[in-house]
Amino acid sequence: MSEPDVVIKSVPAVRVAESSSWAVGFESQAISPVIGPLFSELSDRLEKAGIAIAGPALAWYDRRDDGTVGVHACVPVAVEPAAAPDFSIVELPPLAQVASTVYRGNVNGIGAAWQALTRWVADNGFSTGAPCREVTLEWTPDPNGWVTELQQPLVPK
Repeated sequence: MSEPDVVIKSVPAVRVAESSSWAVGFESQAISPVIGPLFSELSDRLEKAGIAIAGPALAWYDRRDDGTVGVHACVPVAVEPAAAPDFSIVELPPLAQVASTVYRGNVNGIGAAWQALTRWVADNGFSTGAPCREVTLEWTPDPNGWVTELQQPLVPK
């Protein structure tokens, strides 16, 4: 993959409905079977609860010491934070500085985009901070038409 087009920006806090599970690693073949059903179930549960989605879907990931990955499927909502029976409504914190790039295409190839962004971060004198996020900017029935913003929080070295 060529050098990514990277923008450094801040990301505001966002209130989301969230459903979470675990994957065995960061590879797309480990994440995809987990994240797809999480989003589908979350959408169904929000519809049953009468809660409208208020923005683009996002996911965030956190690595555990044993190598497993916390997979968090989220959609912005405009309701007060509270626990729901099958999902949580939480406030994701603002991120002071992220390296952001846009990936176009099927998520099966998103790993290469993350690797290029990670290389850019290191080559430009930063280290990574809080868990990374993916924001779905465009979703189409054909996964090859998806547009996803990758957000890697930064910490100056």
